[in-house]
Order: sequence, then structure tokens, then C-alpha cells
Amino acid sequence: MVWEWNISGQLSYTRGKDRTTGVNLYNIMPLNAKIALGHQAGNWTNAIELEAASGKTRLAEDRMEAATSGYGLVNLRSSYQAGAVQVDFAVENLFDRDYARPLGGVDRAKFRDGANGSDALVHGPGRSVSLGVSYKF
Repeated sequence: MVWEWNISGQLSYTRGKDRTTGVNLYNIMPLNAKIALGHQAGNWTNAIELEAASGKTRLAEDRMEAATSGYGLVNLRSSYQAGAVQVDFAVENLFDRDYARPLGGVDRAKFRDGANGSDALVHGPGRSVSLGVSYKF
């Protein structure tokens, strides 16, 4: 059986600023990255993925944009291919970390009821497990 390993990654950074007023633009993702270590052996494909984002501190205050803290997540993925059938399994946010996505927005009901921006942030999903089966024809 042949074992193959690979590493993949993505790094993104955007800086948005109105050149006339100097005001930060709304809904701009801060520095974020994903790196994955993949492994393939026979019909099995597996990966462990690290996903991270820095805190959102450059805010569009005129739109009451809320700051978020940085976070890091670990995701696991596995799939098995048997002929035309493929079974996929994944666990995302493996350690069930509580975090707010920088572009996740706010819960309008909490905000309307008087919560400030950071108290009304929509948090990212907790540990999620998924299983999928596909058939190619």
C-alpha cells in the first residue's frame, strides 16, 4: 500500500479604508489562515486542518461594527472511496471552542433589546459531526 502525504494552506489579509475620509470599511475579514496535513493510503483519504483568524480590531464605527477575538479551530476529515461510492466523515471544531466569526454579524434580537455589539455577536458553530455518502453514475 502506498502512503501519500501533502500539506496545503491558505493565508489571506485585506485592509479596507476609505481614502477620502480615512474611515475603516465595513465587513472586512482580518488576517486568517488555514493549513491542512493530508494523508492518502489506498482508498482512504484523511486530513487534519487548522483554521485561525486574528481579532477584528479595525472597525467601521459608523456602522457600529463589533470587535471580535482571534480564534483557532481544529477540523478532521476522512473519506473512503469504493468504486462509485464515496463515504465522507468530518468533525469540525473538534475541541468545541466558543468563538465569534469576524464577519458573523450580530443577533438583531439581542441588539434590539439593548445588548452592545460584542454581547450580541453571533457565535460560530460548536463541534459538528457530519457523514455523507455519494454515488457517481
